[in-house]
Amino acid sequence: MKVLWITNRPIAAAERKFNVKAISGTWMEPTLLGLEKTDGIEISVATVAPVNTVERFEEDNITYYLVPQDSKRIYGYEEPAHIKQWEQVMDEAKPDIIMQWGTEYAHGLCALKIAKEKGIPSVTEMQGVMESIEYYYLSNMTKSQIKKAYSLRNFIKHDGLYDEQKFFGKKAEIEKQMLNYSENIIIENDWATAHCKYINPNAKLFVHHLNIDEVFFKKNWSLDTCEKHSIFTCASAYPLKGLHVLLEALAIVKRSVPDVKLYAPGFQDPFSKTDFKSKFKQQGYEKYLMYLITKLDIKDNVVFTGRLTQQQMAERMEQSHVMVVPSAIENHSSTLRE
Repeated sequence: MKVLWITNRPIAAAERKFNVKAISGTWMEPTLLGLEKTDGIEISVATVAPVNTVERFEEDNITYYLVPQDSKRIYGYEEPAHIKQWEQVMDEAKPDIIMQWGTEYAHGLCALKIAKEKGIPSVTEMQGVMESIEYYYLSNMTKSQIKKAYSLRNFIKHDGLYDEQKFFGKKAEIEKQMLNYSENIIIENDWATAHCKYINPNAKLFVHHLNIDEVFFKKNWSLDTCEKHSIFTCASAYPLKGLHVLLEALAIVKRSVPDVKLYAPGFQDPFSKTDFKSKFKQQGYEKYLMYLITKLDIKDNVVFTGRLTQQQMAERMEQSHVMVVPSAIENHSSTLRE
């Protein structure tokens, strides 16, 4: 059976080709590595990337297709050039079935439409629930807090918190179309099941719990060897993940545990951005976190680690005393599973 994966970003060999670190969708590669060892399955992986034309290469018996990405934030899934590119991928890969990873990116909608026209069956795996992400995006931030989370960059690029919330609203509309194009949907909890049935009651639903990288199984946490009073949390680059809530909790903990230390992955230390160019690129949410950390007097208790590889995530978890997931919502919560 020939299976064509449509992913939201380059993975495995394609990820290494562009030398990028993944901060989301990290469950795809271990699933891919598991499937490639299965007899009778031939896998191809297609995604958008910074290329000028459709590119194809092979590594470890997997064929990768790289399709030119769109300069716009929302991929032009109805543009003739994009349709032609995805038709080329379908014609070359000749899949028996298409596996669409996630519902948040419009290039997947373009691929699903073409598959439908060509009579190729498809299955869509729910990664996030866009409608709920839009609703809970601000994670209980007040209007005054949101006002503080506004930077020069946000003013010029129109990508402040309210703008980002509206952006997820646009993704939610794409999600509805994708779920309606999908005959089969993979979910892993009752919440996602209810959401899918609400949008497409005729779709067949399948339960599958996503894999995590084997590196997490090789680590063994111990109270005796961990860094005492240290806390690790999940990626923290936007309010849905709840870092601003965790910081307020940290200030309370500090009263009785003065040496408490929080390690937060996701972006570099916002206090280190002192030159104009770095400050201009700074997101408003980072600006608000700086304000909150200073106000709560916890600057010495917070470490921003930047983006971490899976190996680095596992090491940090093994070293930490406590793990906290303060997200407003999670569908998979792969970090908790890891």
